[in-house]
Amino acid sequence: MKFFKDYYPISIPQGILFYPCTGLDIIEPIELFADTIREFHFADLIPFTLPSIPKESLLASSKIIKQGYLNPKLYQIIIDVNNKYLTINWHQTDAIKVLEKLNNISVFFYRGDSIAGSGSWIYWLGKELLPKILTKIVNGGLIITDGSNPDEDYKIHPWKELYLHSQLGHFSDNRIITPNNFTYNNRCFTCLGPLGKRYGTVYAWKVEFSD
Repeated sequence: MKFFKDYYPISIPQGILFYPCTGLDIIEPIELFADTIREFHFADLIPFTLPSIPKESLLASSKIIKQGYLNPKLYQIIIDVNNKYLTINWHQTDAIKVLEKLNNISVFFYRGDSIAGSGSWIYWLGKELLPKILTKIVNGGLIITDGSNPDEDYKIHPWKELYLHSQLGHFSDNRIITPNNFTYNNRCFTCLGPLGKRYGTVYAWKVEFSD
């Protein structure tokens, strides 16, 4: 497994990784940023379950230093990965409430969600939440997303480049769409490029304050 910097050799500012409505998708985000992020926050309503770790994974040789519930809705694991301690927090509660309590997000990671079936039904890339997320992201931070869950006004939002390529919900014409850089809310969004697939291509975006 490669680190994020092996795909895109940029400087990542200090801060935390936040991934709402995670499901069981926790291994790859940790692997991608284990060399730069020390504190990870995952949020979902389901109880914490550590997925099976492939033998070739960076985490296969990690050591659990400490684990347990800090309170009924927060499970924490501290692991040693190549002599670096990582703190992994699992919030078994409403992810929106978790967002409200967090600050200094250097990586907002969000993919594989939907507004149907077992999805969260939360418009994380919609007009209510995306502006709130941006207030939490540090200058130079990242958004990693496949474009899941824009809201009903998806066609007119100035940040639509984050999701117009998505295969979900509103996008049924099967066009191949490559995201463009854009500016919104005094921030410049630079598309670094693809980072795998989930519900369509996952893209990495760098978010910087504009002058």
